[in-house]
Amino acid sequence: MVHVNRRSAAVMVFASAGVCALLGGCAPSPTLQVMDATMIESSPEAVVVAVRVRATNTGEDGLPLREATYTVSVAGRSATVTRSPESTLRARGEQDFIVPASIRVTQAERAAMAGAPFTVTGKVSYVPPGRIPEVFFDWGLYRPSASMNGSGTVNLAGAPVAAPQPDGRTLP
Repeated sequence: MVHVNRRSAAVMVFASAGVCALLGGCAPSPTLQVMDATMIESSPEAVVVAVRVRATNTGEDGLPLREATYTVSVAGRSATVTRSPESTLRARGEQDFIVPASIRVTQAERAAMAGAPFTVTGKVSYVPPGRIPEVFFDWGLYRPSASMNGSGTVNLAGAPVAAPQPDGRTLP
């Protein structure tokens, strides 16, 4: 059995609070909600699906969003992407950002995407408030992230309609 005296316990509490403050771990993590997905481009080889994500920050400081890694699946096809959301989440607010995915499909599969279900899973890393957490983030020592998961039906409103050509080909 381990015995901890009051002085040791107090030191551990203060040390934990110090580490929490240094790393920004006391700041609330943002929440991410997948809102919808729209096919925004189409070609004979691929479709581009834009997923709209709503990020909410209840904290007192803005949070730079650094890297989004996610997988979008539609009608049995999927794409895994890593990119920057190119956004800073404002303090005590919410905002939407878009994460696109280019999914390789055949012409027959592209036609089957009309109203097809989609799923999105992934995470977005962010820099917590403070200079030390920023340095640790840049050095790769501390990279907090928030998860995003969602599903729905692909909206085709933004997709261009394929135009048949005189020689029988279909162009986007």
